[in-house]
Amino acid sequence: MGRTCTTVVVGGGCSGALAAIHLSRDPRHAVMIVDPTPYGELGRGVAYSTRHPAHLLNSRAAAMSARADRPDDFVRWCRDQDLGIGPADFAPRGVYGGYLHDRLTRARFTHVRAAATRVHADGAVTLSDGTTIRGDRVLLALGHGAPTALTRFQDHPRYVANPWDPEALDGLEGDLPVLLVGTGLTAVDVAIALEGRVPVVAYSRRGLLPRPHADVVPADRAFEYQGRDLAGLMRAVREFAATQPDWRSAVDALRPEVDRLWRGLTPEARRRFLRHVSTYWEVHRHRMPPASAARLRTLRTTTSSRGEWAAVINCTGPQGAAVTEVGRHLLDDGLARLDPTGKGLDVDEAGRLHDRIYTIGPVRRGAWWETTAVPEIRRQADRLSRDLLEGHDVLDEGDQDVLDRAPVARVAQDDRHVRIEVQGLGDLRGAVLLHPVEAVHRDQERRGAALEVVHRREAVVQAAGVGQHHRAERAQRQLVPQEPEAVLAGRAEQIQHDVLVDADPAEVHGHGRRRLALDPVDVVDADAGVGEHLLRLQRSDLAHRADERGLADAEPTRDEDLHREGNVTVRALGGH
Repeated sequence: MGRTCTTVVVGGGCSGALAAIHLSRDPRHAVMIVDPTPYGELGRGVAYSTRHPAHLLNSRAAAMSARADRPDDFVRWCRDQDLGIGPADFAPRGVYGGYLHDRLTRARFTHVRAAATRVHADGAVTLSDGTTIRGDRVLLALGHGAPTALTRFQDHPRYVANPWDPEALDGLEGDLPVLLVGTGLTAVDVAIALEGRVPVVAYSRRGLLPRPHADVVPADRAFEYQGRDLAGLMRAVREFAATQPDWRSAVDALRPEVDRLWRGLTPEARRRFLRHVSTYWEVHRHRMPPASAARLRTLRTTTSSRGEWAAVINCTGPQGAAVTEVGRHLLDDGLARLDPTGKGLDVDEAGRLHDRIYTIGPVRRGAWWETTAVPEIRRQADRLSRDLLEGHDVLDEGDQDVLDRAPVARVAQDDRHVRIEVQGLGDLRGAVLLHPVEAVHRDQERRGAALEVVHRREAVVQAAGVGQHHRAERAQRQLVPQEPEAVLAGRAEQIQHDVLVDADPAEVHGHGRRRLALDPVDVVDADAGVGEHLLRLQRSDLAHRADERGLADAEPTRDEDLHREGNVTVRALGGH
């Protein structure tokens, strides 16, 4: 009799979806996805839930297949949907979210609609309603954490702590500008979402914007470096880039080698990279589509030393998955430890955290570097489909066919699909405790853990009494972060509350609920040029930063850093 391995996937966003898609292709795998998200939104995560047509992928469609064995799958899906999106196009992120969800619905998995609160060493997972499920393996697909807190503003009613919240940007209109803390891809998203509604001023210590994509000739050779020190690596990068027709060619050639290079660096060299180089790497590596760059053509620098803001929006990027509730409990229980860089959890080459606990995606950041983009996560999922079968305690084949064993309460047909409502499922391996699904009011649909079973495209299980028409649609202008490959990761954007200005701490003044005022901010580089110049500029930051910043020496003080780089405030005037 065949045997199966049950994997509990904690998280139903992009990383969890890619994992389930690859695991379910092997009949020896049984997959449960634990996520409180309604079935209709599974696979999208926060990154791909946007409906804003100008929020685009930061990679061309040809690179975004969900399956390792079908590199053109996304392009073919777009063609089948008659979307007019070709291999070289930058598709809307909402379209890609629809693709991920569609491919996930073709997989075989069980959806446990609840939040995971604790993961145990034996493969048990405690849910938000107090029940417990158990698998042979637990796969943490936690995605990105919340943005770094700006505690200086946290009590002000006009402070937006997380721009990815559905209603975060509602009501922001008028002539008084808003302040974005951060100038990375998250800030680009916010500026686009606010275009034509309100003036925007973006601030960061270095004022670096992501560079735009362009059509370039691929590098004519692979990049090679075997050393372990950062200064030597940066010299090798500079020499390699000098042989290529465009800096983008060099950066793209580096991408397949990044994890090998990262793991070859000493711990101290990794920390130096984070302090001195990562910001410059991020703006070159995680580039924005040309269309996004064109929308920012009105960017200009400003030397204003004082500002009054309609709101302050935190665009600093995520803290990391380790600060989620599950991550904190893993650390407290001694089942995990932070990577020495503090960027993620310390995992081995296979992404394993503990004997039965594995990871995928951004939670690996630190132990690995390139672990937030779809191509890398796709490769991780493909490898996990094999690694998770090694040495596992198995279930009988009969336990895999969840749908056939489920007592069906009733079958209802709506205008989109057949809905099978499951009353109970019994016990998988003696520890899957799921209460019967009862009819609930739409306002109570998030309470309790409902079991949803998906079998190819034939059936969808939803909480009884909750129809598809009750699912709230996100507003088109809702802001969501970039796809996992492009969510802000640079240290410069991880601005702590004492870094907003590197002078005397700014004082926050409340002016009712309408505005914020900061004490004077010294701004340098007044003649840096307009946004078009800044976006097109092929700076030598990446190539020369190692020598200019003296990486072999001690880290410069923050004042020295600001004296060298300057504070640049960028003003984006939307609607012109």
